[in-house]
Amino acid sequence: MSPYWPNLYHFSRLSGYTLFTILLLTIHLGGGWSSWSLSNSNPFVRLIAYNIAPAVLLGSVFSRIRLVILPVLQGYLPDHRVQIVQNEVILGRSRHVQM
Repeated sequence: MSPYWPNLYHFSRLSGYTLFTILLLTIHLGGGWSSWSLSNSNPFVRLIAYNIAPAVLLGSVFSRIRLVILPVLQGYLPDHRVQIVQNEVILGRSRHVQM
């Protein structure tokens, strides 16, 4: 397999997150603040559908992002790494579990 394909996968994934964020911003601005929406919709429905729902969707998708697999964002990771060793989560230095 060519080393080109994993890089393409990472950038397509990052561009998907970017486009999803722009889509939710468009929904928020177009639905929540347009003159048509202000005059033709209930304020409570507009608050739920165009302000709260996009924020919840954005938070739920971004909580699932694994920054470790996106090399573009490697500089933004904290210095400590999370290692999983036989169902134990160990922060900081490496620790090996004896069997």
